[in-house]
Amino acid sequence: MGALGIHEYEEYVPPVGAQGVRHGSAPFSNHNGMDHGSGGMFSPQTVDALANKMGLGARCEDLHAFAVMSMPEMMLHMYALNLAHMEAIEAVKLSLSNIESRLTRHERLLEASWRPSDAQVALLKALIGHFLVKPLETYNRLPSRVASFVYAKAEWLHLGLYLTDPVIRVTVDGFLAAQTTEIKSNFRKQVVNSVSTAHMKSLDQFAIAMVNKYHLPVVPHPIPQDICASLALLRQIAGNCGASRNERNYWQKLEEELQELERKHGSNNHETAAWKE
Repeated sequence: MGALGIHEYEEYVPPVGAQGVRHGSAPFSNHNGMDHGSGGMFSPQTVDALANKMGLGARCEDLHAFAVMSMPEMMLHMYALNLAHMEAIEAVKLSLSNIESRLTRHERLLEASWRPSDAQVALLKALIGHFLVKPLETYNRLPSRVASFVYAKAEWLHLGLYLTDPVIRVTVDGFLAAQTTEIKSNFRKQVVNSVSTAHMKSLDQFAIAMVNKYHLPVVPHPIPQDICASLALLRQIAGNCGASRNERNYWQKLEEELQELERKHGSNNHETAAWKE
């Protein structure tokens, strides 16, 4: 229970100088109007009532012992108890300070060794593939494109700390950059295979296969025209044997073609008839 209010306190301990208390006598003396009994300052019933009211049943004997003390003994007892409480508080403060230091150290160690979970790794890779199969103005900034999506959907990806923790952001961005290189390489190989004699596929067949593999979360049907056009351009670059044999030359040639398209049709609106053609 909480501490007594002032009125409740006065019910048990009238202030010195109050009516019914003689000046010069102790406030717990036999003149304060309370039920004292014959053997001490307070009757056992009064002490028991106070113990029950304050929820001190387990400490009732201590309260009885305190009730029969003289005023100097009471003051000394309370002062000693206050000192003990101050020592206990200092010990708790020191313990909390040590815990805080250890938690800070563990937090730094966790940050330094943080890695995305297996589920997050799989989802981040899938996002790279998703954006790779969609039309892009440039493939050079694919990691930044995915990182912008991660920033916008951080809570959904269970990467809320990506927004505020620089260590986690650098880790995720580095992972995206490394995985983009690998996924783009595999993507290019599939494009090249689709126009090779041994694995030749029509554009429609290739588009369906690539969208089924990479598009998130729902596969569009029919395949949007802009995705088909983008895949057609990728296959056109792969048809050039010199470009398809070399990873770097392939993506460089693709970027040149995209820049040429922007010069012809502009980069602000990819929904125009010229872009769709």
